[in-house]
Parts: sequence; C-alpha cells; structure tokens
Amino acid sequence: MDQDRWTEGNMVSGEQRREAKEDAKAWKLLEKTLTASLQEQRRSRRWGIFFKTLTFVYCLSHSCLSRRLARWARQPASGRTRQWSRCAA
Repeated sequence: MDQDRWTEGNMVSGEQRREAKEDAKAWKLLEKTLTASLQEQRRSRRWGIFFKTLTFVYCLSHSCLSRRLARWARQPASGRTRQWSRCAA
C-alpha cells in the first residue's frame, strides 16, 4: 500500500523526509550567508559615503582657508585686521 488514501498521492518515506530537512537547513544557511553579505555591502557603502563627504568638507575648508590667508598676506601690514571676510578670491 504505497498510496495514501487521505492525500491521494504517494507516501513519503523517512529517508525523503530527512533529505528534505537537510535541504531546508542548507537553504537557511545559504539565506543567512547572503543576508550577511548584503549587510556588509551596505555598511561598506555607508562608510564610503561618510569618508568621501568628510574628504570633500576637508578640501573645501582647506581651499577657503588658503584663499583667506593668501588675501591676508597680500594686504599691507598696516591694513591687516583680525576680521576675516568670506571665502572668495
């Protein structure tokens, strides 16, 4: 009697159930691995954006400060003041 009256299909053996459980475990492991990989990529992308923004801000402030100092150095010594104007050439 390899027919199940309740489901009208073939009976599933114990070996097939074990194989199905092992497959399910393998799929779960694969899913966890892929999820961890995606999380790491997201973190890497966020840190990349952060450091690129930090570098841009540093370069912009360095450029502004250099322009201000260059303009201050071009002024005669008697005209130098402690007030700094806007960052413009």
